[in-house]
Amino acid sequence: MKTILVPTDFSDNALKAMQYAIRFANTTSSRLVFFRATDTIVPETAPVHLYHELVKSDIEENTEELKQQVSKAYALSGITPAPDSYSLSVEYGAFKNMIHVAIKNYHVDLIIMGTQGASGLKKVFFGSNTASLFTQVDIPVLAVPADASTDTTITKIGYASDLTDFGDELAKVVAFAKPFNAAIELFHVYPVYPQLVDVNKFDKEKVLKTLIAKFDYSNLHITFIQTEYDNDIIAGIEQYVTQEKPSLLVMFTHERSWFDKLFNPSISQSVAFGTKTPLLVFKK
Repeated sequence: MKTILVPTDFSDNALKAMQYAIRFANTTSSRLVFFRATDTIVPETAPVHLYHELVKSDIEENTEELKQQVSKAYALSGITPAPDSYSLSVEYGAFKNMIHVAIKNYHVDLIIMGTQGASGLKKVFFGSNTASLFTQVDIPVLAVPADASTDTTITKIGYASDLTDFGDELAKVVAFAKPFNAAIELFHVYPVYPQLVDVNKFDKEKVLKTLIAKFDYSNLHITFIQTEYDNDIIAGIEQYVTQEKPSLLVMFTHERSWFDKLFNPSISQSVAFGTKTPLLVFKK
């Protein structure tokens, strides 16, 4: 992991995500890019020279505010930045467009971003920049909830799996976990229908032995979470977090039909708004 993009809207929650990112980068020896997209409305009828002056002024004001927030984040983190350990990027335009520009320009490997959250895992706020990024970018997004601790000591990673493609997915989780030497607990919520894997016939010991050998990573575990009602995956994740208290949750997005997308909010988006545990989402 080389470059981490840290977007901000100058909110207190964004400041917390910055602190998390600073400590995370300090552990992984990554470079940070603090990013701000600004699109203050400039009248289209304004003369060209005035338009450019207003845009320039807006970028300068946001750059100064970004400098102040970054300095505050480092001070609160108790870390003195090393030379060339971070940079600032302010772009004029809509966030959903300009973040792709930043990802390309800085060769970003990971996004760390705050999310405000909502009351309960089942409440979804569709307007969130953070939740929408899960399916809009090809790099992983680490969402830091408003109530999360800024302590980035990752000792245990809870990886939610449907057990259909955990081999390929686990390779990414292991690569992420190694710098922290964190335990990885692959957990599966059931009952779900259609039932793709029969949990009663699933040989956990055999599978675990195979995975440990394949990834040369012994700190792996598998557990099943049974819910009271069928297909209540979010409740199962909530149950797992309460019981096991992982330092980080990991999920993978999956392609879903237009009908599902219209009527059933993404599980990863739902989780991003309810848990106090940071959530790392990989695009499938």
